[in-house]
Amino acid sequence: MKEKVIIGERIGIKTILAGYVEWSIFGLMGAVGFYNLVGRYFISDSRVNLLVSLIIFIVVVLLVTPLFGANEYLEFSNEKVCHYRAGSYLQKWYRAIMIIMKKPDLCNLEIKTSEIYSVQLSYVRFTMLYGQAGYQLKMTFLLKDGSLFSVLPAGIDDMKKGRFEQAFSLLEENGVTIVDKFNLRSVLNDKNSFYLHIKEIEDLKKC
Repeated sequence: MKEKVIIGERIGIKTILAGYVEWSIFGLMGAVGFYNLVGRYFISDSRVNLLVSLIIFIVVVLLVTPLFGANEYLEFSNEKVCHYRAGSYLQKWYRAIMIIMKKPDLCNLEIKTSEIYSVQLSYVRFTMLYGQAGYQLKMTFLLKDGSLFSVLPAGIDDMKKGRFEQAFSLLEENGVTIVDKFNLRSVLNDKNSFYLHIKEIEDLKKC
């Protein structure tokens, strides 16, 4: 069994730099557009026009920086479970900068594996485009001191990689009980099977 299992996407510096290159193109387009369409007719001084265009480019790059720190993921190990998530705009901005500087990612919530009594698997319903129903896995952690906390794992694409089952097996090896009254664990290897399974549950409720 792996010593560490990650559910969700952990962003690295290469991904961020690639994103900067992509968004820099949009920033450059905005700056060039201002220079040619606006500045030429309203700003007579070409140096001021160039300065404003440069500022527009920098602002675009700075505004999209938090997008790179918006990812969310869970990390399971024999020692602890960490939930990585940045909430506010400034937190996302700070997190992206820390990743660029190759600093360790900041754990939003950390719990020792030995303190977890059980994990209950359930789901929540949400509305997708065109009013279609969608479902997301919900994991509720019950700690030995009686406290509860829930997370909605963002790594639905990790189903086919078997990471959910790896995480549950790791927890069980450390004495954590997995409560699965909807039998979701059996379909957490494929997102389509997951959706159809829950839809069947919901349809039975209507009968």
